Amino acid sequence: MKLPAYGKALWQRRLLNERPRVAQLVIGNFWRKKIWLKADIPRLAVKTSPWHTDRGERYDWRVVAGMDVIAIDVRDADEREAGVDGWDAWLWLLAEVQRYAAAVWMVSPTIALPNPQEPFSPEADLEVYAFLNQVIDRESKTRRWPPWWPYGDDIFRRRSRPAAA
Repeated sequence: MKLPAYGKALWQRRLLNERPRVAQLVIGNFWRKKIWLKADIPRLAVKTSPWHTDRGERYDWRVVAGMDVIAIDVRDADEREAGVDGWDAWLWLLAEVQRYAAAVWMVSPTIALPNPQEPFSPEADLEVYAFLNQVIDRESKTRRWPPWWPYGDDIFRRRSRPAAA
């Protein structure tokens, strides 16, 4: 698998023992829009792809291991593609990022958060968003996670563990 755009620069920084806490991930036609956070935060970017299918681009996200990732959706309306059950396809990509990241924070015009004045409200955290979108299976009387979230509550447990001394 390949690194996302700008991933080699972040990988080199990490190999030189830099430990940035946060990375920004821009998703969509980033080369046309030049939308970046105005801080010295490592950049990553990916083009639009059907991430919820086998045709979607696959990246090596180990480059963000242990980091918080701010995912910024800059896709145009014609770039958005619904996945299984109508979920936005970018959620499959973010779930892959979450495999290695400490947390993934979402900034997207397509996701209505309860408090739009706070862009980093708890609901902007990908795992919290997945938790809030569980459905109850009436037959088994259990909660089902959205189809794009393969981890159940494993990420929460990983975050809750005390740090090794």
